Amino acid sequence: MEAAVVSGILKVVCSKLAPLLIKEYSLIVGVQKHPEELSDQVQEINCWLEAVGDEVARNGPALNWLTKLKDIAYGVDDIIDEFQLEAERHDAHGVGGVVSNYLHAKPKSLILQCKAASKLKAVKKRFNGIVKQRTEFSTIANSLLASHPACDMNHNTANMTSLPTVDAASVLGRDQEKHQIISELVKNLKYLVISSLRREALPEAISDIWSLQALHVTFSDLLELPKSIGKMQELRKLNLFCCRELKCLPDSIGDCQMISSIDLSYCKKLRVLPESIGRIEKLRVLRLGNTKIKRLPSSITTLRNLECLDLHQCWELAELHEGIIYLDKLQVLKLTYCKELRGMPVGIGQLSRLQKLGLFVVGEGEKFAAISELGSVGRISDDLTIRGIEHVMEPDDAHKACLKQKANLRRLDLQWSAYVGGEESTKLEQAVLDGLEPPPGIKKLKINRYSGRECARWMQNQVGGGVQGLSYFPCLRVMQLHDFPNLKHLDGLAELPCLEELMLWMMPSLENISGGPFPSLVKLVMWELPSLGKVWMVAEKSTPDGEEGRGCSNCTPHLLGTSPQNG
Repeated sequence: MEAAVVSGILKVVCSKLAPLLIKEYSLIVGVQKHPEELSDQVQEINCWLEAVGDEVARNGPALNWLTKLKDIAYGVDDIIDEFQLEAERHDAHGVGGVVSNYLHAKPKSLILQCKAASKLKAVKKRFNGIVKQRTEFSTIANSLLASHPACDMNHNTANMTSLPTVDAASVLGRDQEKHQIISELVKNLKYLVISSLRREALPEAISDIWSLQALHVTFSDLLELPKSIGKMQELRKLNLFCCRELKCLPDSIGDCQMISSIDLSYCKKLRVLPESIGRIEKLRVLRLGNTKIKRLPSSITTLRNLECLDLHQCWELAELHEGIIYLDKLQVLKLTYCKELRGMPVGIGQLSRLQKLGLFVVGEGEKFAAISELGSVGRISDDLTIRGIEHVMEPDDAHKACLKQKANLRRLDLQWSAYVGGEESTKLEQAVLDGLEPPPGIKKLKINRYSGRECARWMQNQVGGGVQGLSYFPCLRVMQLHDFPNLKHLDGLAELPCLEELMLWMMPSLENISGGPFPSLVKLVMWELPSLGKVWMVAEKSTPDGEEGRGCSNCTPHLLGTSPQNG
């Protein structure tokens, strides 16, 4: 082993000495013949070491000489590296005398030339020590050659003998040693990633990897986890994303006290969670999106460190446990596309840290939270759908939702789920819509199944008693109004400078549309508007002198896109 180490060092030294053989460089530093001699000696010694191998370590004098040779080799390597580093540093400062890529370039600076000469003299001196020991070297070589002939110094491979016979049992990698190595590796394993596994179960033995901190089994056909998984006391992350056949977790999962994140997203056959999950006090992230979960276990309310509960696209989720309001660290409660959810638990407004909600369902009756509780959740950002608005009985509750103050809200979808007949109900819906004014930074607005006879005041130029033409939604790019059965006039739509897409469909009573300017409008879709007679769209703002700007239109000539009005 010692001989192999020295041999490796000498190979590196030899490669670094190679540039010194360049005649042009040798003349500069004044050592024209020494580099070639030094290189030859290094190659000669290295060839001998490769031939005799570890036999040299079994000879006392040879071992002593080998130790000294190793020290010299390290020293020479350090000197050459120091020279290279100094040359590169010199080059970096733009002084000239570039010596890069192991001294291949010609130095131009006198200072660097002097340093080079000094360093190379040191190299020569170190190797002179080896030259002076030629006699000792020959004695060692001859004594070894008597019992183990090696290749000659001319690298004639034809005269080389085979290496000494190796005892196979002494080589690591045989069965016993292999099992020891694997056992040692597994014992210290911290991260295990398995993808596209086509097996229905993991071996129970995996639970014996007590050091495991993260287990990722994704896009697999796994039916279940080992029942003994609770033995993994160091497990911090469990990721079973898209294990399509997984139906449940073992009860012992509650014994994994260190877990902070569990991802079961797209486990499309998962229907229940064990009550034991409530024992994982350090759990911060629980992702259950696109599963068949109908109800969460009651123990979920004990997870006081939970920050993220992702339930998006849980199509069958019918209700949230009333105790969820005590998860006061919750920042993400993602409920997007939970179509069966009937309402929010009373007290949901207590989740003051909530930033992402996705869906708020106004339930029927006192069992569910009123829409006014949204007002206490002031940090909601990105997307929000409000469904079941027909259950709002007091317009004041809509105002208390304080949507206008939710500055981080970007996309808002207002949905009435059913028509409520009668004049009183129509007026109530109009008053409720007036109270649900979006924030100024809104980018996308959708309103569905609104049955009022007039559009909301905040959609018109005179909103809030403001100045005519004032832009209240300067960032709005998409507005979609769908299924307004009683609306007759869509007049005076507010100026929307960034509006690119306006979609109006299923408005059987609508007779006229007017508004603008909409200077950015590129897509106008109108569908199933059988009563529509007049459209007045202003494409550009009026000029200061009162003349109409470019693109002002009367009636339909500047309609950017129309669809058949009757299907």
